[in-house]
Amino acid sequence: MRLFVKLAVLAMPLCGPSAHATSVYSNLGPGDSYDSSGGLTVANNFTAAGSFQPSLTALLDSIDLGLNYNQNVDPNGRQAMVSLAADQGGSPGNLIETVGTANAVAPYTGTGSGVVSVTSSTHSQLVAGTTYWIVLSAGPGNDDVWKTNIVSDVNRGASKHASDAWIVGFSNPGFRVNASVPEPNMLASLLLLGGVTMLRRRARRGNH
Repeated sequence: MRLFVKLAVLAMPLCGPSAHATSVYSNLGPGDSYDSSGGLTVANNFTAAGSFQPSLTALLDSIDLGLNYNQNVDPNGRQAMVSLAADQGGSPGNLIETVGTANAVAPYTGTGSGVVSVTSSTHSQLVAGTTYWIVLSAGPGNDDVWKTNIVSDVNRGASKHASDAWIVGFSNPGFRVNASVPEPNMLASLLLLGGVTMLRRRARRGNH
């Protein structure tokens, strides 16, 4: 019976998966820099998107964006809604997750220090090598620019006005995707739990 208790205690922490956080995609430069001279407009009726393929299969944690605001518009109009979408024929497709709201902290004339973060509460699974899109949209009174990356990137950006079709082919905007890679100790868990089950059965037989 003592062995049964010991095995049960050992098995408990192994039943749940552990994970380590990492960047599964980034086209930001050194010091989270990006091209401050150009980018895709994110404003009322203007939506922008950037594509990526995660390097690992993992659960989405957060997204870091090179996002600047227009200081000549309402100074509070610097919000953008960040979403994760599937790929559909080389363009943003079905919505996977609404990640959250990004608040730009640097003006259009920023020098590449306006990276902001949005944290996921849904933690959607990202599959390695699969194309996804980060989509930014904004409501009335907001006027932002999602700045262009400055490192080599084969992925593309996309833009659309109102309900028009996506126009794909722009330089990819700058962003980083952070995710957690599950590391379940499955084999150890199964062996220990199997031993616990056998001992429990023997204990029950011995009590009859």
